[in-house]
Amino acid sequence: MPNSFSGPQLILLGLAIVVIGFLLRRSFTLGKKSRERDPAAEVRAEMRAAEQAAESGIRKMEVRLYDYGREVEGRVQTTLTLLNRLILEADEETGRLHELLLTAGQVDETATAAEGVPSVTAPLTADEQRMVRDLKGAGYTVPQISRLLRRPVDDVTAVISDSDDSDETGRTDAA
Repeated sequence: MPNSFSGPQLILLGLAIVVIGFLLRRSFTLGKKSRERDPAAEVRAEMRAAEQAAESGIRKMEVRLYDYGREVEGRVQTTLTLLNRLILEADEETGRLHELLLTAGQVDETATAAEGVPSVTAPLTADEQRMVRDLKGAGYTVPQISRLLRRPVDDVTAVISDSDDSDETGRTDAA
């Protein structure tokens, strides 16, 4: 066999040997890696990563819940502050209106027995007179009716006596 390899053939032969050596080394290292591989350790690592992802998600939800709670608490505090301010304004307005009624002579300074509410001295309206008659018919006493309507006892007594007089007149006319 003549040793008659030309230059390009020798280069090709050298490259072929290098490629075959590289492929053999690569298959040997892959086989070694697959033999050294620990599937249990890989599963544990994957489980640990999944647990950490779940814990991270829970922490994020806790933070969001805490932030939402703070936001709701702020809204409630704002609403309570607004309501307190409105109550104070209503109390001031009530005092102002009471002063106006006092100057107009519409309110008697003596308070009724119920909660210190001033008695109104203006005449009873038709609705109030009907309420006095209905309450008397339901068995309420004159002081109770006076407290309920926040009217002086004399006004309630006058309505009841007028009602009794008209009942007696109606009976006499019918007889």
